[in-house]
Amino acid sequence: MMLSNIFNKGEYTKVSSEKVKVHLVGYIDKGSNQFNREVENVGRSFFKWGANELLNIATLFNTLGFENFKFAELEYVKPNLDSIRSMPSWPNPNSIRFFDDILVIKVSDYTEAQINLLCKDENGLSLTNIDSCSVTYNPQSIIFYVSRFRDGSSQKPIFDSKRMPFQDYKNINLKIDSTLELKNDDSQIVLPDIERKDGFMEINIQGHYSQDDFIDLYFKNDGKNYYHYSNTMRISIKKGNVDIYLTLPSNLFMNGLRIDPSVNVGTISQFSVRVFENDKK
Repeated sequence: MMLSNIFNKGEYTKVSSEKVKVHLVGYIDKGSNQFNREVENVGRSFFKWGANELLNIATLFNTLGFENFKFAELEYVKPNLDSIRSMPSWPNPNSIRFFDDILVIKVSDYTEAQINLLCKDENGLSLTNIDSCSVTYNPQSIIFYVSRFRDGSSQKPIFDSKRMPFQDYKNINLKIDSTLELKNDDSQIVLPDIERKDGFMEINIQGHYSQDDFIDLYFKNDGKNYYHYSNTMRISIKKGNVDIYLTLPSNLFMNGLRIDPSVNVGTISQFSVRVFENDKK
């Protein structure tokens, strides 16, 4: 079915005179079960080894007898990372897309190993010109968009922590000047429930950080009354003034989106959270 969808793409006929450059995003993890036990190498898909899944899809197609495919060099993939990460995952028809002459197949969001490989330059330094590289962990393959500013800034926020209270917070002293004193490395903030089932919303997080850090976003899945590490997104941030805009599906805000503002103990000054409606479809 996947190959049929590829061959039916209009762009395929334009590039198929040469070997098609193919790039696989993520992998489908079926895990162990009674019919398949994972023991070291036995029972493990080769797509699960480190970042090898970026390399192996063309080999797999060739092994199956479809020899018109080759590995897409990552340097040509990187300029499209923001667009790739906003694609839906397989089996959505839009999970297969051509970027010029590169065929992208997205079965999930990138793994942490893949992001670590893709979001560094030839000297091993983190790329700062690709906004989506800030999201380093996304196990539920949530569609998202990252930016450093927003259009229509005159729009009033649905929620603004400078004017409205959080639903809850733990392990934090919240000062009147918007300073957070973090008591330990498990600081938590919970936003009020926002009843929007469809479409997208945009969250803006600002603050001054004294060191490189991570912000974790937790959401409750299917109305469950607890947060779990599998239902989270991790955002990597750099020391200094942070001002990030993240567009997410509206349903994540319905049951109290939780923000863990840091994995460290210390102080975050000028901290604020705003939530806006967004017209992305």
